[in-house]
Amino acid sequence: MACVIRLNSKKFISDFLKEFEQEKFQFILISEDITTKGKCSNVMPMTALLPPPNVLSLFIDDGKTKTYKKKYFEFLNKDDINFLVSTIVTGVMNNLNMVLLCSKDEDEYGYIGMICDFIEDKYKLKTYTYKEFKNNPDKAKKIKNRDQILKCLTDIKTSLNPSSNISPIINKDKFIKQLKSMEVSELKTFCKFKKIKIDDIKKKKHIIRQIVKKIL
Repeated sequence: MACVIRLNSKKFISDFLKEFEQEKFQFILISEDITTKGKCSNVMPMTALLPPPNVLSLFIDDGKTKTYKKKYFEFLNKDDINFLVSTIVTGVMNNLNMVLLCSKDEDEYGYIGMICDFIEDKYKLKTYTYKEFKNNPDKAKKIKNRDQILKCLTDIKTSLNPSSNISPIINKDKFIKQLKSMEVSELKTFCKFKKIKIDDIKKKKHIIRQIVKKIL
């Protein structure tokens, strides 16, 4: 069997690579900081699952609050996004160990853990931190409620109506639309948090242009 594991790049480099054969895992890069060069069959960028700017701004202002988690869950529950989440669960059901990976800095945003909470809540599939998996890999890979998970997976995928051009990469048009919905002050705070230089730029459209140039 298999499972979902979450860890950051620091743990991946300092520990995971020494303990496990990476060929036996499927890596899902939910990160702006980590990029992959070349085509690796067991590495897939899935930046579409990153918290959108309007949701991340809640974390910037107040940290890991219930509101932040609630709004991020609402985002994950959207048809296109939840369809991508379902592919992670499908991978596990097909005996692939799915590793959700972000950078050490991004780990502080808490979204990898919230994706796992979402999977446990919606799909009834238990997920594991790297420490939990490392302590007992065989136990982590045993799934006792396989039938329940398959039913949830089938029901959810049947209810979803994803767009025909769904992509695991951030959709540029939707990203810009989210930025346009934010106030100038929020955009400036977002830029400061993301270390995007805007200097004395005051116009909203120019700030948005800088963010898009840096992130996409």
